[in-house]
Amino acid sequence: MELIRIDCDADPIIPEHMELIEHAKGGIFDFDINKIVLCLSTEQERIGSVNGNRLLNGLRGKHLNANVLFYLLSNQELIPDKWKGLQICFFGTVYRYFGTDAVILYLVWFQDKWQFNCFPINRGYSKDWLVAILK
Repeated sequence: MELIRIDCDADPIIPEHMELIEHAKGGIFDFDINKIVLCLSTEQERIGSVNGNRLLNGLRGKHLNANVLFYLLSNQELIPDKWKGLQICFFGTVYRYFGTDAVILYLVWFQDKWQFNCFPINRGYSKDWLVAILK
C-alpha cells in the first residue's frame, strides 16, 4: 500500500464565510485510519454533554486539524462505515463563522455522502460528538 502523508503544518483550507483563528500544526501525519481515535470525554460519558471549550483545552496538542478532515473528504472510501451517525470533530483548527462565533469543523454522513459542517465551540457537545485525536 502506498504511504500517504498529510502535511498538518500546511495552511488549512478556509471555507467560504469563515476566517482562521487558530491552526495547531501537527507535523507530517503518515496516514493510517487505525491511528485515529474518536475520543469521548469523561464528562460526555457521565453527564451526556460538555462545553466545547473544555474539549478544546482538555485535549490541546492531541487534536487532529482540518487538513486531515479535508483529506478524508477527498478520499471518502477511507472513512469507516462505523463513523456514520457520529459527528467527528477536528478541534486542531478553529475558525470564525460570519465574523461571530468561534467554530470547529466536523465530519458527518449526510444525504448519502460525507460532508463537513461547523459548530460553535461554546456549545454543548453530546455523546455523538467525538473528537478525532492521534492514537
